[in-house]
Amino acid sequence: MTTADSSAAHPPELAQLVRDAAADITRIRTGPPVLVQLAHAFNGFFVARAVSAMLDAESTPGRDAYPLTVDWCTEALETIYDIVGTALIRRHCSLHKGGKKAVEELTVAAQFELAASTDSDIARIANEMISLAAGLEHLLTSIAQDESALPEPRAAARATAWTAHNIWSHYGGDGGGW
Repeated sequence: MTTADSSAAHPPELAQLVRDAAADITRIRTGPPVLVQLAHAFNGFFVARAVSAMLDAESTPGRDAYPLTVDWCTEALETIYDIVGTALIRRHCSLHKGGKKAVEELTVAAQFELAASTDSDIARIANEMISLAAGLEHLLTSIAQDESALPEPRAAARATAWTAHNIWSHYGGDGGGW
């Protein structure tokens, strides 16, 4: 006996990677110091950039959201990196901590995954990207509005919150489709 959609039982690994990053953002919204929260935001943008780059390179049809997200995330990563620094990023960004080898392994696995993907697999990844971007926007907006935080982290959060909103919108979070 076969199922109509076996991919529903086994979500794509890229979707799980994005889902894990979104869960991490939700988990740290309150409690840790602002710089630690920004380090987790760095992780979210790092994952969003990596997944979008893979989708841009490997999925058919291509979407405008993919290369735009890569560019936006690169800018956000640079902004956050300048404030947070290497030590906190290495501690709180699991994919970044794994270095070049981890990214290369993910890339190879993603190439195989995307070669066998269906439209519903890509839609699952997009839905997870919407959740991640919404979580990032909420976190960064909270940091930007936190009057007890230092001015530099608040400014970095304010500067990158729009990025999260644009990712959310371009992946279809605004209901306009993509």
